[in-house]
Amino acid sequence: MGDFVTSKTHLREQISKGFTSIKIGSLAADFQGHLFWPRNRVPHWGDAKNSYQDAAKCYSIANLGLTILREMDLERRKILDQATANP
Repeated sequence: MGDFVTSKTHLREQISKGFTSIKIGSLAADFQGHLFWPRNRVPHWGDAKNSYQDAAKCYSIANLGLTILREMDLERRKILDQATANP
């Protein structure tokens, strides 16, 4: 994932300008620390003392992750389409 994001200027810029807590070199760990662990505190430990800002931050990070995964999927489809078109 990190290599893919590094190769895409628009994703690098989006992360560097809009997500100061997310680093390209540690995407998986940063997603875990800033999205999954805060989310897990709610259902697993009953910690529902989150603010609107906390929720908005998690939503933005989740949306970023989905954007990256969507673009990775599209890139892979292009490669597979090229391989099947030119065997």
